[in-house]
Amino acid sequence: LGLVYAFNELSEHESEMIGTLYETATDRPLAAFRATAVTVKPSHENGHSNDIWDTDSDALVRAEFERLVRACVREMIANDEPSEVETPEGWVPAGPILPVEWPPLTHRPRR
Repeated sequence: LGLVYAFNELSEHESEMIGTLYETATDRPLAAFRATAVTVKPSHENGHSNDIWDTDSDALVRAEFERLVRACVREMIANDEPSEVETPEGWVPAGPILPVEWPPLTHRPRR
């Protein structure tokens, strides 16, 4: 997957991020994103802190854009289906598949 995105400062107090998620093997776009945010005036009365990450439009739009992209990727994973695998004609397994060892051993004992 590839993500191409751009940041736009719409005004002194408003920002925007736009982007496209695409499949790199086929250059096919999969999803488009747009997030906007407006700077919030810090005020203890409305529950906002003086931290710039909680009030500045640049930081707020970045957090919203990241949230949108993550939600999209999670939904794609949840809806993913395995592809059909065709076994070559005449193929016979050589033996059982070994179980996964985690964490991997640094050295394997001889059999």
